[in-house]
Amino acid sequence: MSSSAPPTRPEPDADGHDAAGQAYAGTLDRGHRRRSGAFYTPPAIAAGLVAVAADGLDLGPPSRPTVCDPAVGGGAFLLAAARHLERAGHDRATIVGHLVWGADVDAAAVAVARDALESWAAASGAVVEATHVVVGDSLSRGRAVWPDAPTDGFDLVVGNPPFLNQLETRTARPRRQAALLRDRLGTLVRPYADAAALFLADGAWWLAPGGRLALILPESVLAARDAGPARAAASARAAVVGFWWPGQAVFDAMVDVCAPILARGAPAGPVRRWFGPDFTPLAPAEPLGPAPAGELGHRSDPAPLWSPLLDRSAAEVARAVSRLAGHAVLGSRVEATAGFRDQFYGVAPHVYERDAASVSAGDAAVVPLVTVGLIDPLHLRWGSSSTRFAGRRWAAPAVDLVSLAAQNPALARWAQARLVPKVVLATQTRILEPVVDGQGAWWPSVPAIAVTPRSGDPDELWAVAAVLASPAVSAWALARYRGSALSRDAIKLAATQVRELPLPGDTGAWAEGAGAARRAQEGAEAADPAAWRQALIDLGAAMTAAYRSGPEVQQWWVGRLPPWR
Repeated sequence: MSSSAPPTRPEPDADGHDAAGQAYAGTLDRGHRRRSGAFYTPPAIAAGLVAVAADGLDLGPPSRPTVCDPAVGGGAFLLAAARHLERAGHDRATIVGHLVWGADVDAAAVAVARDALESWAAASGAVVEATHVVVGDSLSRGRAVWPDAPTDGFDLVVGNPPFLNQLETRTARPRRQAALLRDRLGTLVRPYADAAALFLADGAWWLAPGGRLALILPESVLAARDAGPARAAASARAAVVGFWWPGQAVFDAMVDVCAPILARGAPAGPVRRWFGPDFTPLAPAEPLGPAPAGELGHRSDPAPLWSPLLDRSAAEVARAVSRLAGHAVLGSRVEATAGFRDQFYGVAPHVYERDAASVSAGDAAVVPLVTVGLIDPLHLRWGSSSTRFAGRRWAAPAVDLVSLAAQNPALARWAQARLVPKVVLATQTRILEPVVDGQGAWWPSVPAIAVTPRSGDPDELWAVAAVLASPAVSAWALARYRGSALSRDAIKLAATQVRELPLPGDTGAWAEGAGAARRAQEGAEAADPAAWRQALIDLGAAMTAAYRSGPEVQQWWVGRLPPWR
């Protein structure tokens, strides 16, 4: 991958053979596509990704390079690869009969892909069957889905595998399939790892020496915790040498996507990058490696983070916090915990509407259910704004602890450990948004994170809130974990990552920030928007000084503050 310009490629679908795949995709309703994670790739995107992935590879005769799409769909990538191989000097009969391989669980899609390839070959007078495009589950069976798969691997693995978010019921793996995958892929099958991450790890191990892999993936794979083992497994086999992201929707999956390009046997080096549907070249990114445990904190997860490959705007801001003093992290002073599916679904039968005044009056048997949608920085909107929980909208959701204890004692014990004074942190936000529960009276709904100081000192709550709300920490978190949220412009942290957030070095300025955090929440509780916002501005200034970061960090953060709601 030596050149800096995008490799030249002809207009896709000039011969009309992509039309069948596009037409087939049009017959599938959106619900089916969402459940199966199948979205047809536009021919121009397939052609562009094949071109940049194959750039620099010697694919011409007398070699017989093989190309594989592990989730072939209607065949967009194999057609793009076939055209690329023809330009390299191979004839269409050889390409379709011997060089392109694919699999899919959708028999109708496989039939469409095979027909498209065979008709493309027939246009040159060749009568040949695409026998290596088969019906089968390559994720569950691996290369065994092709009995005669090349023993040394494929020279190019390309495609757009299914996006199957394991946090959504309709796309989560059935138990039987999850068991089969664990039998074959072991610890790579984490509870919330998107299926696309497993295709990434598996595909890297299908590469022949010198081979390349380029798969369109959700951006969450770049930094998500449960995708970490997949990134580590792929990195153990091949180096990331290129990266493309579109910066816009390229199909109707409603997911931000990207495509890392991995090369087996390549040394770690600068990563070439392309942006947009036209694959515009950008400046290379620095070589990737394991997330450092250096001056900004300590990571317990050794998996590399690939999020720095995205645009550098947040990373440039985050560089301003590199002057942090010391090596202490928030986990040295707090516990941070979050619930999961069991807690979410377990509490649902015990949630009902409750008038805000009666709950705040102190009925200990009923506690407010606090969802992330009700949290702004140092401002809880429970009872004044509606929220969604368990598939319905609520005005003031509350948890009945008596019925919970009677029917689910284990969950009741889990709740008691969190019904203590704490800071509740929202996730999937443009900046980190904490709010202080000084009385220990709120139930933090999944995926909100409960952050509890070990000291038990009430004043420590405001110090912790000031850290979580500080401009420097939001910039640092976005730069490090960018891509793990539903939006590339949002921050999503796991509880373990909250514990790894760096602490400030200037304790005096930190104390000022803690006082401003208290004033901000008092202003919110008094329904005084001006006082709330001014206190947040004061907090930002104090914590910028506490972290010894520059004014650009504070300006960036102020621009992302939510309005009063």
